[in-house]
Amino acid sequence: MRINYLFKLYKCLFFNINKLNDLHFDKFTQKNLRLTFLHIYKSDFLIKFFFSFVLIIVWLISLKCKFLNIPKTIIPFLYFRLEEIVFSTLFIQNKNFSENLNITNHFYKKKSYENIVVGSGPSGAITGYYLSKNKKECLILEKGKQVNLFKNKHPGKEFLYKWLNSGLNSTIYPNMISFSAGSCLGGGSEINSGLFHYPTKEFINTWIKEYEVESLNYKNLIKNFDEILHLCPVSKIDSHQGSKNFFLSGIKKNKLSFEHVPSFYHGGDLNNKNSMTKTFLKFFQENNGDICTNINVKKIKKKNDNTWEVFAIDNKKKNIVFNARNIFLNCGSIQTNKILINSKIKGDYSSFSLHPMTKAIVEFDENVQSGHENVHSYQLDHFFPDFIIGEASSGEQFIQTYCYNSKEYQNHILKNWKKMSIYHSTFSFGEGKIYKIPFINKFLFFYNIKKNELDNLKNASKKLCRVLFDGNAKYIYFSIDNKLHKFTADNYIEKIKLFTKISSFKFSSVHILGGVKLGEAQICPFDSFGEHKLLKNLYVFDSSTINHKLLKNPQGAVMSLALRNIKNFLNKNL
Repeated sequence: MRINYLFKLYKCLFFNINKLNDLHFDKFTQKNLRLTFLHIYKSDFLIKFFFSFVLIIVWLISLKCKFLNIPKTIIPFLYFRLEEIVFSTLFIQNKNFSENLNITNHFYKKKSYENIVVGSGPSGAITGYYLSKNKKECLILEKGKQVNLFKNKHPGKEFLYKWLNSGLNSTIYPNMISFSAGSCLGGGSEINSGLFHYPTKEFINTWIKEYEVESLNYKNLIKNFDEILHLCPVSKIDSHQGSKNFFLSGIKKNKLSFEHVPSFYHGGDLNNKNSMTKTFLKFFQENNGDICTNINVKKIKKKNDNTWEVFAIDNKKKNIVFNARNIFLNCGSIQTNKILINSKIKGDYSSFSLHPMTKAIVEFDENVQSGHENVHSYQLDHFFPDFIIGEASSGEQFIQTYCYNSKEYQNHILKNWKKMSIYHSTFSFGEGKIYKIPFINKFLFFYNIKKNELDNLKNASKKLCRVLFDGNAKYIYFSIDNKLHKFTADNYIEKIKLFTKISSFKFSSVHILGGVKLGEAQICPFDSFGEHKLLKNLYVFDSSTINHKLLKNPQGAVMSLALRNIKNFLNKNL
């Protein structure tokens, strides 16, 4: 009843916003509205609470006044954030990019196993596969479901069924950064662009030195990739279509270095992605490994007989307790941290980091997309480790989110989006903190980017403009203080001076790292191979163990480190 009541308020709010902003969405059906409402209602606790709270406040204020006019004046910040959420989900649920949905459920066969792996992303899939390959009994628990791979780049149903909290997560202070992660069988490998990067020597050496990590060797990690890539191949994808040639032209004119990044696709075929469900999880099941999907692990507890209990909730809100000798937490940063915090495992797991990115819409004189393409795999890395520049998801639905509140650009972008692409500047700065709210078992996320990073942000924006204008871009659009601004080759340097504070930028992130310190240093609760120093048979191998600046796509580094650690476990337990 409560959900139905909120939906009625939402529907009323939607049509009034539509009328107020003259956005011409009158043809949207009840089904479309329900999808957008469901998208928001599946969001993170904080966003869902905010959405419900503001919705009710707007409704109460509007009882005795012209609907929405006064709320927009009295609570502008809250109102505009609500408006942004509503129309972002509306555009994402664009029916022109809809695809069929195929869900496969997996059920546990029993409740007691020798080994339980929590999380089925790249680290969990590799851990499970090598356990099963060596005849070790193993169950993989996954919060999400198994959902088919989609041909389009991020259709609306993908967000609803494959993304954590439907992709709607955010830090709240002092920098609001939306962040996303996978929540399905195969984790992030099922939804990301599949770009493959080797970790740098500087990254590995910094980790070794600061955390006193034993037997962590760059050459050995690179050797692990040979084994990984034999089972999960990468290839360099190329295409004559898209904005790639404009981007490369601008790079070459400025004599800058770039990288053609390999991707987890078989033979360069964009219809044959080497995600975890197609590789390591498939091999795991062929080795008689068990998988249970749609089950949410909340906490773990060490028993007196030195085995572990795993407390989980299934899709029917039923409590289930599993037992295992060894527990491998591979849920990814933040999710693994939350389980450790809930379980009161000795150590500090409250920190995390993101790869914040800013984005710009780039317009050309010719069509560069049809709306179905993956991102091209060329990246400007000349200014690494300060920032990298590359293409982001650029379909019509993502471009529209930038202009929902701009009548000046709405019609232009709707008519010309095929001539546009979105480019990102990605950074490796800032620090995040996780806070658990007492009594209700919910978490808040804070993120702080230091003020001295403003020059780096502005410099990245200038370089992005220079490269793309030299590559023959027509216009570049930046969102500054929640308003869209059009840059030209003649005015972009002056326009970027409008960036006077960090909060002028709109940030997002798809890489979440850190929170579990691994090494022999006193500050590390886990040893050099991912086992808790005090509570034996508890292991963490995932992205939460990466606490130093990486910047580039972390999937390759996570996979290599997981392979290193599970091999060490097997050598000790064969």
